[in-house]
Amino acid sequence: MEDRVYEMVESLVRSCAPFFLASVALLLRFLVYLYAPYWRVRRVPGPPAKFPVGHVPFLAKHGPDILRAFAKNYGPIFRFHFGRQPVVW
Repeated sequence: MEDRVYEMVESLVRSCAPFFLASVALLLRFLVYLYAPYWRVRRVPGPPAKFPVGHVPFLAKHGPDILRAFAKNYGPIFRFHFGRQPVVW
């Protein structure tokens, strides 16, 4: 009986392994897609961005004057995120 249960579990694991590996690969690719733009400009100074929207709420609330405020705080070159896309000003 134990051997039969062991064989069933082993069969289940072998049949699910390709699906599991494909899921992990897709998850990793999605994370690279999300973080690659940020990773390239991570050393450029700028305020922390909110994950899905970046700095768009600041722009909506304060208008283009927020760019002057960021330049005053972070210097003439700073990072600004439109969603997940970073822009260096």
